[in-house]
Amino acid sequence: MPFSPPLSAAPAERSSLYRRARLFAIRTHRRLRRFGRWLTLFGGWTWIAAASFIGFESFEVLLGMAVLAPELLPLAIIGLALAWHFRERLRAVRGRLRIRRRAARARR
Repeated sequence: MPFSPPLSAAPAERSSLYRRARLFAIRTHRRLRRFGRWLTLFGGWTWIAAASFIGFESFEVLLGMAVLAPELLPLAIIGLALAWHFRERLRAVRGRLRIRRRAARARR
């Protein structure tokens, strides 16, 4: 078993295995934190996207009706958020096609 000096030892005196393991632990922790932050932002995005897609008044009605089937509310929210996302992507594609069409006309 390789010698592993205490944490108070200078970094140059620690074994390379220890340093690599520590670096791996730090990187893993950082990735998990970033993933958690991404999930949190995604959760907020789904609520805003769903509300902006159907209108905030309709969204209030949807939340009020969730009393009848609360287990379906997350599915409804995710479905609305995905519909909003695809609608925005479709708008972006249409805009790019319009720009290309205009550029092609200008080249003629």
